[in-house]
Amino acid sequence: MTGRITLDGQPLKNADIVFQPDDAKSPSYGRTDADGRYELGYKRGVLGARVGQHTVQISVSRELVPNPPRILPRYNTESELRREVTAAEDNVFDFDVQAEK
Repeated sequence: MTGRITLDGQPLKNADIVFQPDDAKSPSYGRTDADGRYELGYKRGVLGARVGQHTVQISVSRELVPNPPRILPRYNTESELRREVTAAEDNVFDFDVQAEK
């Protein structure tokens, strides 16, 4: 399970992404690289995410990035992002988030 996160069209480095399944089981986590690409894992050493509907949250940690960009709350604390993970191997989810102005 992979994808790319951009902020206003530019790669978003060191962004954390969480896929929280609707069944309240353990979420999947990932972090973007310098090109904004991420890969999810849900257990130590196990890549991917559980099959089903997920709420997606994207944020940038102040611990990793001094003065991180302020992302609109609809992408993190008040996330409106929803995606369905299928059993297919080609689950790719790209996101272009917007910064607070």
